[in-house]
Amino acid sequence: MADTGNRRLDREFLIQCNPVGGDHPWKEQACARLDTLAEEGKDPFAPVSKRQICTMQNGGPATARITGTWNGRKVDSTFRRTNGCEINRWDELEPLLPSGRS
Repeated sequence: MADTGNRRLDREFLIQCNPVGGDHPWKEQACARLDTLAEEGKDPFAPVSKRQICTMQNGGPATARITGTWNGRKVDSTFRRTNGCEINRWDELEPLLPSGRS
């Protein structure tokens, strides 16, 4: 695990929903967010379409990888904050992913 001062750069969490469990610090809120996205028919783990026009902005160096099962299907998804679309995709999963805002 890398460490810069008090900032931990590499972290791994386990989260389980229905029933809520694991060591994620905001597991109840993260599960509630995933439930809301499922009810809305959204797939938060889908990649940004290559045809989508995205603003050119940099949301910082943070990256995240989520693996597991959600709504009965396997998930292996990577998140970055490299443009407006990717930043929005990341923000949609807060608090499952940490806030990218300073």
